[in-house]
Amino acid sequence: HQRDLRFLKETCGFEYMRFHGLLNEEMHVVKLGANGEITYDWTNIDRVYDLLVRDLKIRPIVELGFMPEPLASGTKTIFWWKGNVTAPKSYDQWAALIEQLTRHLTQRYGVDEVRNWYFEVWNEPNLDGFWPQGQAEYFKLYETSARAIKRVDAIYRVGGPATAGFGWIKETLDYCAQHDVPIDFIATHAYGAMEGFLDESGKGHTTLAPNADSVIDGFSHVLAAVHASKWPNLPVLVTEW
Repeated sequence: HQRDLRFLKETCGFEYMRFHGLLNEEMHVVKLGANGEITYDWTNIDRVYDLLVRDLKIRPIVELGFMPEPLASGTKTIFWWKGNVTAPKSYDQWAALIEQLTRHLTQRYGVDEVRNWYFEVWNEPNLDGFWPQGQAEYFKLYETSARAIKRVDAIYRVGGPATAGFGWIKETLDYCAQHDVPIDFIATHAYGAMEGFLDESGKGHTTLAPNADSVIDGFSHVLAAVHASKWPNLPVLVTEW
């Protein structure tokens, strides 16, 4: 992966990268002691981001997911690499993780650098495979994460809902406006597919939408929701396509 990423950077010169699994259990970020105390190990996150930021000059879109097992309320996972998709058993513990992660990234890369990053809360929570807890619980996760990041630096950019098929855009904006929750960008995904949004095993049948402009046409609804919101000039990031 690192070899191919280096080739793509040299060939295409792109400036940002988003990926799944930053907080997956295989990254060994959260440690649970014998007495129940929680500690953090940033070693593997540093290895990944050092390659991106310092070596390849690629800035992260920090996807906050999936749930580290010591913090998870359940055992449901997705994909062969077993990303835990359950809510945190304690939102205080989740908030502490996100705040300490943000503080660590600030200390390692500097506030001026991290202000150029994007913090994106979760992945496609409108699909049960990625977030079986529903919309209200996602908004709780989003609010907790956004406030934790802003405690470190009010200028850091946090956004969501990172939904499949342009979902939950108006609802997210309405929630943030009604509860005074910070939001700095909208993130969403578009594949131009009529069915097959999620094929965990890679063996399903996915049908492309018959309209060649289906992805572009969908933006009108996204932009209309943004323009009608409290934040009419909010940037929109399509972080999967």
